[in-house]
Amino acid sequence: MKRYRNLPGIILLVISVILLSNEQIPAWIPLVALVLSSALLVWGARGNYYFSKAVKLFQSGGDGKKTLECFEKALKAGISDQYTVIAASVLLRANMSENAKEALEPITKGSNDKRAAEAKAVLSIYYWYHGDIDRAIELCESAKEGPGKRDKNVYVNLCTYYLSKGDIRSFRENLKAGIGIDDGSPAIIDFRAVSYILEGNYKAAGAIITDMLDKSTPAFSDPYIHLAMAYLFYGERDKAIDAIGRARDTVCHMTSIYKREDIEKLEAAIRDDWQVIPATEAILGNPLMFINGRLPDWERAAEPFTGMMLPETHGGLDLQEPPVLTTDEDVAEEPKDSDDVDTDLSESDEEWIRRHS
Repeated sequence: MKRYRNLPGIILLVISVILLSNEQIPAWIPLVALVLSSALLVWGARGNYYFSKAVKLFQSGGDGKKTLECFEKALKAGISDQYTVIAASVLLRANMSENAKEALEPITKGSNDKRAAEAKAVLSIYYWYHGDIDRAIELCESAKEGPGKRDKNVYVNLCTYYLSKGDIRSFRENLKAGIGIDDGSPAIIDFRAVSYILEGNYKAAGAIITDMLDKSTPAFSDPYIHLAMAYLFYGERDKAIDAIGRARDTVCHMTSIYKREDIEKLEAAIRDDWQVIPATEAILGNPLMFINGRLPDWERAAEPFTGMMLPETHGGLDLQEPPVLTTDEDVAEEPKDSDDVDTDLSESDEEWIRRHS
């Protein structure tokens, strides 16, 4: 096993020391044994070398391909459970590495509950991406039973997975728990906005996101897309285009909810006078589908739109004085019309990483 990768070198080192103390044995024999033990120890520690090199490349923004190669080599050579979780997390979001999945599986069953919970949260991304949402939920719910109950990432993952299934009640339960752990997390804040969107309260959703954007610049596209939804709801086409443009400028991973090609298609549609109205109606008509990263279908309009504000709007979105939202009460209960939310989604339409995170 990889955890015993240094054992041969250690055994040979002990033997070489014993041989050195025996004067009846030629001096060159223990010296050879000592050289061989050193070589074995260096070989056994090569995983740490690759991991350290990958981290340096990752932090410096170096060659992305080289970074992933080093993480892959580190996993194959063998590294600690803590490093394995980190490397696997990067690899799963980048290329759904099977090697990362295989490295995580034994950790989820290990005796270290903290590492097991971390591994389950990361491994769940693999199953979610491949459409096995029930398995992804099972892993994260299991992580919650131990140290994972205080891990924000577990709740962020579960919010994503339950949205994918259309289970709004479970989504809100986990969002409330996530707020209690880290109410300043960009992912948690964005999910608060999503909760409001599903109620049809686009003003509160827009207020939450703009307040966050005034203080930080999230590196994932979701908040900007959800803000664009609020602007579209209130007929503010230009502001919606600007928000979508900011989403386009973020980095998209394999586990990103919104793919770059979908963001570009959305931006083109909102800019297009022939598509802006049917596209807006389709998106706002099925917000849950769109929140899960699936663009609805629409047809070109019979006539182009030439006005300043989109028709059938609600007077423009005024976010100068956003409502005070400082507690988790906004996600504590189901909205009265929650039974009317369209949750007819296919699991094969979904993918993470987040993850978002």
